[in-house]
Amino acid sequence: MSARELAPESAAADSEQAPSGAPWRIGLIVGATIFAIGLVGLAQNARQTRPGNWLEYVVGALIAHDALLAPAVLAGGFLLTRLVPAAIRGGLQATLAVCGAVALISIPVLKAAGRQPDNPSLLPHHYGTNLAIVLALVFAAGMLLTLGRAVRARRTSGR
Repeated sequence: MSARELAPESAAADSEQAPSGAPWRIGLIVGATIFAIGLVGLAQNARQTRPGNWLEYVVGALIAHDALLAPAVLAGGFLLTRLVPAAIRGGLQATLAVCGAVALISIPVLKAAGRQPDNPSLLPHHYGTNLAIVLALVFAAGMLLTLGRAVRARRTSGR
């Protein structure tokens, strides 16, 4: 017998399967349609939408994800496996990853990209403060859900 035949079935094997099913196909069709409509609108209204700026933002976001967010998530996950109890580790990792994504996607407004002195209605808010509020709310919600699950799991296990 091979080692694979001796290994018990696990959830990890299920997670390696490709997405499938009607909900996934419907989501794919709806998402692709919305994306296509957005691209058509971007092209048809090129003078107002500035496709070059859009492309620069998307490419920058992809590079920032691969250069900043993904390594930070990996390093954070590595550290959390050594510092945080298993009961809350997954929820904390997910919450921190969402906070990182929100912060990353906020860079253009934090830099005030697009602000024009002759039009004060463009980017009129205090985006650093607003980002801090959003991150605090996301973190609080994530931790409440995580702690709620940990308490529920502890109750059902009888500890």
